[in-house]
Amino acid sequence: MMLQHEPDTEVKLYRWPWGPRQQFVTKRMLFFRVFVYAGTIGLAFFLGVFWATVQDTSSRVSHIESVEKDAIKQCCVKDVRTAQEALTKLSVDAQKLRVRISGIGKNGVTTEAVSYARSVEERARLVWDQLESLLQDSDEPRRKLRDIRINLEGLKEQFQTAEVCCAATRETLPVLRQSLQTAERRFQIIQARVSPAYIEGDMNVADAVQEAGYSYVIKQDFDTDGDTTDSPKASKLKLYEDGLALGPAHSNHAEIRQYGRGRYSHWGNALYFSSSDNSDPTTNKRRYTYRSYSDGALDPASPSATLRDPLTLK
Repeated sequence: MMLQHEPDTEVKLYRWPWGPRQQFVTKRMLFFRVFVYAGTIGLAFFLGVFWATVQDTSSRVSHIESVEKDAIKQCCVKDVRTAQEALTKLSVDAQKLRVRISGIGKNGVTTEAVSYARSVEERARLVWDQLESLLQDSDEPRRKLRDIRINLEGLKEQFQTAEVCCAATRETLPVLRQSLQTAERRFQIIQARVSPAYIEGDMNVADAVQEAGYSYVIKQDFDTDGDTTDSPKASKLKLYEDGLALGPAHSNHAEIRQYGRGRYSHWGNALYFSSSDNSDPTTNKRRYTYRSYSDGALDPASPSATLRDPLTLK
């Protein structure tokens, strides 16, 4: 009986050209290596394109931010400088008035008048610095404008009080009044050009306390004045629940307590509000946001932007 030998199966090898030394591999290994190399090259190409896109986007965002900041400076630098000149003059004249009042104190001018004149002088310098900050650093312009507006209102009140107390030197007050009006007019134009229509943010519902019925109350800075007895619709605040508007605003507090359903009232420094379905806003896991609309913004192209007198000094 003769044994028959099966012929040996031939294995064809292929030379792999890359690497520290030439290698011979099977057809399957050759395809595998080609796939790995091609995948590596493709991945490197994709990552390179992605990184270039990210860098380009970042560069464009930085450029846009730079352009916006430069635009703020370009549109407002003249008005800021004019306002600063008026505030400088106001501060200097207030200082002179204070010295003069001190000199004639024996004639019945009180120490209180000296104090008010000093307050006008110091508040004018503060607003000057705030305007410089707005011009040099344009981050959060809406907040900066709000602070300037508050201090200008304080300056106006201090001036009106000083005007009453300084009756013995009233002939010097028209000059100070003119400087204050100039600064206020320039600020109105700056605000119209820089301030956006509104700012928005989250309500601190975690701090809300149930007042009565469906009414909950929060004390939070919403960047707008609340309603008062004299101005029952002064607030420019709008509320949203998961992006849907609540309301009506300026609701009667008794109706908020009794009916709820999204009614709210921004009264003084407190917000009285209710959820849309009268659920507890502190636990219903909904997002409550607000928009605070800019008040008194003027169109800089409008004649009223330069003719309007925002001060009502007499």
